Amino acid sequence: MILILRHVTVIDPRSPHHLKKKDIYFSEGRIKQIGENLASVPGIREVSEENLCISPGFTDFQVTIGEPGREMCETLDSASQCAIRGGITTLCMLPSTQPPIDNRTQVEFIVGRNASLPVTIYPLGALTVGREGKEMAELLDMAEAGITVFTDGKRNIENPKLFELILQYAKNRNLLVVHHADTPKLTQHGIMHEGDVSTRLGLKGFPAIAEEMAIQRDLYILEYTGGRLHIPIITTWGSVELIRKAKLKGLQVTCGTAPQYLLFTDDTLESFDPLFKVNPPYRNQKDIEALLQGLSDGTIDVLCSDHTPVDDEHKNHELEHAEFGITNLETFFAAARTATNSNIDLTTLVEKISINPSRLLGINLPIVREGEPANFTLYHPHASWTFDVNLTASLSKNTPFHQYTFKGKPYGIITTQQLYLS
Repeated sequence: MILILRHVTVIDPRSPHHLKKKDIYFSEGRIKQIGENLASVPGIREVSEENLCISPGFTDFQVTIGEPGREMCETLDSASQCAIRGGITTLCMLPSTQPPIDNRTQVEFIVGRNASLPVTIYPLGALTVGREGKEMAELLDMAEAGITVFTDGKRNIENPKLFELILQYAKNRNLLVVHHADTPKLTQHGIMHEGDVSTRLGLKGFPAIAEEMAIQRDLYILEYTGGRLHIPIITTWGSVELIRKAKLKGLQVTCGTAPQYLLFTDDTLESFDPLFKVNPPYRNQKDIEALLQGLSDGTIDVLCSDHTPVDDEHKNHELEHAEFGITNLETFFAAARTATNSNIDLTTLVEKISINPSRLLGINLPIVREGEPANFTLYHPHASWTFDVNLTASLSKNTPFHQYTFKGKPYGIITTQQLYLS
């Protein structure tokens, strides 16, 4: 792969070229030269786009992929194509497959597929056997296969003793525990956020305290055991406060959210549209303001897509019976940029969707400087565009963003293999 980028703005706070416009010459899968007005070379492709930016490749920390078991929803190949369109170079795949990724063989299957894919898919191993919350999975065996992050996906481990043992085991091996914040007995049969809107609509709700109680319990156990804990998606102002205080106490806790929780409130369910049925649910404006403040002050470390593809057979139902989730790989950066534009600058956004998630994975993310291997995202931060679900690369179409107009558009990704255009 040989390529020259012209007058591209570098957004990488670790780079000596941060916030500068540069020409960048790629060859043999690496950055060979960075400068101004680099000489053209006959036969070498050049890209010159107005207001084009380059950053370290975006890493999506929470993605559901159907393969194996539910290939009708999404395959590794289709997810990879969606990732390219979304400017994402690394997908962190939840273990919620059939069978689950709870053993070394399943990890090696996903890792082995990477050689044939245009992006990197990083499998997250299950914390418990079968993701059933009863018995700790073989974390060390999976870690020896090359992964360091473990989760049961959108299932909460209700047994506090088991969770304590997992944190202790993970601490001794410097593994990251990722745990869904939910108190299942409080959210059973829930459809949306519990509040004024759910009461008016007569729908069963997810109370905010179900999320906050789970986080508080996990923080108590973390303080007792030590180790590292990540809460992948928080959605309430109370959760932001809990994480903020825990960090001030010195606990090794990080957290994330997804851009859709910054764009939609529980009011959207007044339409009874199953495309707005997600877990955790959309909350209210006060919660959105707290999440935005948490992103701004560093309480929230990561933004993820929470891409959850659902086929028509399981999504197009009356609200009570429709499955939870939306597709969001292709719109991830655009939704994040649109939602945070007035609250955090582009540098901070890149930290949330690139640098911080890679640090949690323990990946050496390339820096925009000479000699670094190619793993970068190109994008137009100010471009306005409208998403059309009929053109999606996903095998599922359960998105609330059809005909939604965004600010910020991916242009492509650069890997050691080649430039892939979005």
